[in-house]
Amino acid sequence: QLSLLPALGATGKAPFKRNQFGGLVSGPLVKGKTYFMGNYEAMRDRLTETDVSFAPDAEARQGIITDANGVELRRVPVDPQVAPYLALYTPPNGTRRGNGIAETIGAGFQPVNENFFVVRLDHQITQRDSGFLRYSFDDATSVTRGSLYAFRSLTKTRQQYLTLVESHIFSPSTVNSVRLGYTRPVSTSHDDSVDITIPPERNFVPNALQFGLIQVSGLTDFGPNSSQPSRAFTNTFQFDNDLVLQRGGHALKLGGEIHRYRWDAFSSDAKWAIWSFDSLESFI
Repeated sequence: QLSLLPALGATGKAPFKRNQFGGLVSGPLVKGKTYFMGNYEAMRDRLTETDVSFAPDAEARQGIITDANGVELRRVPVDPQVAPYLALYTPPNGTRRGNGIAETIGAGFQPVNENFFVVRLDHQITQRDSGFLRYSFDDATSVTRGSLYAFRSLTKTRQQYLTLVESHIFSPSTVNSVRLGYTRPVSTSHDDSVDITIPPERNFVPNALQFGLIQVSGLTDFGPNSSQPSRAFTNTFQFDNDLVLQRGGHALKLGGEIHRYRWDAFSSDAKWAIWSFDSLESFI
């Protein structure tokens, strides 16, 4: 049985907790020549939001349209093909809004976990040459609720950055730097609804990966995110060179930069079908 009452803390508000922690360590590997640095940070969010959505009231599911006081206004024949979908809507537990619509109030839990670390190595190659290597890694998962709190999405992101820089001193007034870089951000998202179960036979598209979306004027959209599952990742390659010339009171900087982007994306936008109705009665 789905609990519809909001999860309230001692203050009467939906709870929220955030923990952030981490640490940094650095020092010499070869004193005067090679140094390292490592940093780790993490965040844990535990957010619960109270959601107010709109669904058909108990009478409307039987074809009886009532006003805000529960007084019958008219009757509408319930199409046998629609009855199973009316039963999927979370039962109302809030104020009647009239015309067969009532509030459903529930708690949407939205946890976030993130881990980030970076390591860097600095090395003095010669008296005129030095360089550093840096690698960054950021991994996160987050849960966000959909238009109706009973539906939620799980998003995973992973970002990686690698940078290599070498600097050469031609003279105290002429310095050149070369940088190579590589980045790879990846993001995936899919339905992660656990508060409501929809039988596969109710899917609009046979053998679909998930349920579609029902849009009814006056009601909250019913169904998971219509663009899921989705995946996007980018590979970026960078090369640049900077030459700095100091001549008396003047400085001149010359350089060039080349970037190559490779972006790949997969989306299920509207793939599982969307049914739209201009009123609750036309839906029934």
